[in-house]
Amino acid sequence: MDRRVIKKKASFPLFLSFLRGDMSVEIPTQIKKTLAALKSQMEKADLEGTCLVSNNNIIYFTEQQSQVVEVPNLKRESDAQRLHSRMPEFLEDLHQREITPRSPYHISQLSYYYFLGTLMEEKAWNKEARNVVKRLFPHNHSDILIIAQRTHLLYRLQGPSHLFLSQSITPFVLRHLLKEDFATLQTEAQLQVQQEIDEVLALTCFTGAQ
Repeated sequence: MDRRVIKKKASFPLFLSFLRGDMSVEIPTQIKKTLAALKSQMEKADLEGTCLVSNNNIIYFTEQQSQVVEVPNLKRESDAQRLHSRMPEFLEDLHQREITPRSPYHISQLSYYYFLGTLMEEKAWNKEARNVVKRLFPHNHSDILIIAQRTHLLYRLQGPSHLFLSQSITPFVLRHLLKEDFATLQTEAQLQVQQEIDEVLALTCFTGAQ
């Protein structure tokens, strides 16, 4: 493992202040448990040095030197981040032109959200319409409204028939996509519709020329 060696002089005053007890800080119980586990692991590994742990890095001290310990980032990716990596798959989904075997539940769910979005659009997404959804779904009305709006905005461009062509785009995907990623899907859908219009016009012109 590659570790950056740093000068002991830069960090030692802070380290000594901890040893003297100059810093009075209330440490959360969960962090205390983590530090206790770290201490136990160091004893098992027979490490005689000292670890200085901060919210920026971990420094391991020995009598000869001190070094920054590189640790992996354990922060879990959000749903939006995971879905972002699948954007090529979702973009390809908008180009589907043939119906393939698909879960009826998935198709019906998209249809429900699409038509709910259509009804909400007719009411201009006003407060009264939103309150109706809130009464019907008190625990997850905000999620339902987001999915309905996004389903309607995306598939009204290509037409409701494309709801039955979807392979990867699901209500879950539409709920958790980043705003920027959803905007990208909208742009792709617009381009797809324009391409289909151009193909029809080209065919019409060709037929007329004959």
